[in-house]
Amino acid sequence: MRDLRSAGFTLLEIMITIGVVGVTLYGLLGGADFIEYHTSKTRNAMALERTVLQIVDSIRSGPHLYQITFNPNDFFNNITKEKLEKMLPMAWDEYALYSSIDECHQVGRSGCSGRLGYILTPLTGYRGIYRLIVRVSHPKMIKGLYQDFPFIIRGM
Repeated sequence: MRDLRSAGFTLLEIMITIGVVGVTLYGLLGGADFIEYHTSKTRNAMALERTVLQIVDSIRSGPHLYQITFNPNDFFNNITKEKLEKMLPMAWDEYALYSSIDECHQVGRSGCSGRLGYILTPLTGYRGIYRLIVRVSHPKMIKGLYQDFPFIIRGM
């Protein structure tokens, strides 16, 4: 028991308090980093989906206005990074979609590392129905070289 004359904390009490405060702060700061990481990851995924859906909506409104490919082998067989960049002509970042990498640089964006392209092929055996594949590449947002987003759309 303590004597009434001893006012203050013992070294053991101070060490335990510092340990509890340290563990609590570590948990809070680690949680904040976790939330920040997943927020940026979700924001990037939403930007990617918004970009793909812009392309799909514009093609869906009038697929007869777009070039239809009857031999898609070139699109599916070009897998190297150099060929992929030539094959995907559009540039994009988290803010907008550009018709070319030059247009992206003209508006002052330096980090348009995302590339996008699509192929529209008739669906075999179904008149007026097309298969649209939007191919997207981005070094930070997509694992691997590219990601394909397939859609089925109806012709006019």
